[in-house]
Amino acid sequence: MKKILIADDSEEMIDYYKECFAGIDAEFQLKTFKDPTQALECFKKEVFSLIITDIMMPGMNGFELLKKIRELDSFTTVLVVTGYLNAIDDAIILDPHTFVSEKPVAMAELRSLISSLITIDKISNRRRVLIVDDSRAALFVLSNALKKHGFDVIEANCPSDALEKAQRFSEINLIITDYEMPEMNGVELAESFLFERGNPPVIVLSAKLNVKVKDPKKANIKAWVPKPYKIEVILDTIAKVA
Repeated sequence: MKKILIADDSEEMIDYYKECFAGIDAEFQLKTFKDPTQALECFKKEVFSLIITDIMMPGMNGFELLKKIRELDSFTTVLVVTGYLNAIDDAIILDPHTFVSEKPVAMAELRSLISSLITIDKISNRRRVLIVDDSRAALFVLSNALKKHGFDVIEANCPSDALEKAQRFSEINLIITDYEMPEMNGVELAESFLFERGNPPVIVLSAKLNVKVKDPKKANIKAWVPKPYKIEVILDTIAKVA
């Protein structure tokens, strides 16, 4: 069941969205808020397939809400539905995961748009990669290389950060981790993940290749890539294991 977060101060629009989703052939759990601050707090605690927000709202407008959401998550699909298209700024236009629709929007058009966005979310999740490395330079280089090849990348600069983000982003399809890190090494980290549907495949980057894995099934380590490595080797390895 896909979770949908809706922020709109109009009770009439919230009812309109409920009617819209009732006519789509899929199961949804709607979380609706007239207060965008409450919507943001809900977003911090749960993972959503789609966020729908108005722009003009009291307390916190849609621009501010979207900015705070993007500080936490760069990938969740957002649909901005507004009667103020002239107010849309470049940050929204250039965001590949944010889409805009003008009010009023016909029910059939809205259903078609939402169905398309749910499909986009499903496809992008297949290419979502969590990269873990305590070296900010190495993290930056690998992250940018994978982004250029179309991957959605979640960055973590230490094991505890990786575990926190693994809880937040349930749809992670591949983990690439350094081996030598503070707190715990890459193998221990791989054994610590607890995904509901089983851990995604893990690629370990290390100068040490003869490392004993206590629980191979749980760790789900599919490949070891020796350091230093070339990006082409990483891409070839991903193609084999993901």
